[in-house]
Amino acid sequence: MTGRVRFDLEPLAPFVFEVGGEAFSYSTCYVFAEIADRSAGTDDTVFKARDGRFFHVVITADEGDNADGLGVHHGWYTANQIDAERAVKLRESWAVLRPQPAAPGGSFA
Repeated sequence: MTGRVRFDLEPLAPFVFEVGGEAFSYSTCYVFAEIADRSAGTDDTVFKARDGRFFHVVITADEGDNADGLGVHHGWYTANQIDAERAVKLRESWAVLRPQPAAPGGSFA
């Protein structure tokens, strides 16, 4: 598990997170599950990498950072690899609160 990692992004710059020295982004992973509390500036996401690994990433925005609606530019994150069973449980529990992302091509398998 990573400790808190600070990030400061330029507008439209991609968000990249690291786990075990390896970098991942929205372009290298699929969003498997997500839930957010925009008023609190928090976003919980489970990413699935193309090789099948799952990562739980929690992003916390600096106060007032998401005012433009274009995402978080300044804040911190934690990221850790989780097993498939935990990823599915998070997706199922978050689905009670909001619809979850559709799988690319119709299947996460």
